[in-house]
Amino acid sequence: MKIADLSVERPVMITVILIVLIIFGFLAFRGLKSNLTPDVKIPYVTIQVVYPGATPKEVETLVTDKIEDVVSTIEGIKTINSYCLEMYPLQ
Repeated sequence: MKIADLSVERPVMITVILIVLIIFGFLAFRGLKSNLTPDVKIPYVTIQVVYPGATPKEVETLVTDKIEDVVSTIEGIKTINSYCLEMYPLQ
């Protein structure tokens, strides 16, 4: 028997089944746990320093080494990577 034939022959039964499904769906939805601000642990941190007119070596000695020393004191840090690049201004 097709669902359409069954709905025409027994409309009350189909209505009761739909109401039961809607009620169970609503109860299941209310039982779901949702957290708008979940606890997320980001596995990396990016620090960008702009030092116009300085060479990469100067930036490394004047800025990067000091930042690395402070960041390395943070608990849970496994590795630290740093890059000192010479940036050319956009024209």
